Amino acid sequence: MTRLDSSLEECFKAWEFYTLKGNACYHRGELKQACKAFAKSVDLLEGCLDQYDLSQPELVRRFVLACHNTAHSYHMLDSVKEAEYFYSHAHFRLLSMLHSRRHSMFDVLLKELRITFKQLRSYLKGKQKHQLADSIQEESVRVVRSVYLDSAEDVFAA
Repeated sequence: MTRLDSSLEECFKAWEFYTLKGNACYHRGELKQACKAFAKSVDLLEGCLDQYDLSQPELVRRFVLACHNTAHSYHMLDSVKEAEYFYSHAHFRLLSMLHSRRHSMFDVLLKELRITFKQLRSYLKGKQKHQLADSIQEESVRVVRSVYLDSAEDVFAA
């Protein structure tokens, strides 16, 4: 593993601070505060995704975790719109990165795409949004296939 750029290292420290703050709020039942802290961690990492060449797989992983923590907290608040946004944001942000990062980090993006898709699909099916889940799967397969694979269906198999 290469040494982290100092600004990325600072971003990771801030991410950890807001993640721990969100976890503490969540476990105390302070869900609104947890959502705010987790959403702040998403915002921090969002900026890093635009700045760095993603040579650090933990940047992608932390972004996915931040989105999922935020989505789960909103789900627990029964804020369906916000929960769906953060679950889908993780997935679609990674899909968009495939085009801009064609060959670098493909394995990392593919692994995280699989994770985000399963989580998003599970959430949508639980909300009786089967058609939307199927549409997202079709679009995801189309994007991955257009960039890389002939057998993209295997990536997003349920």
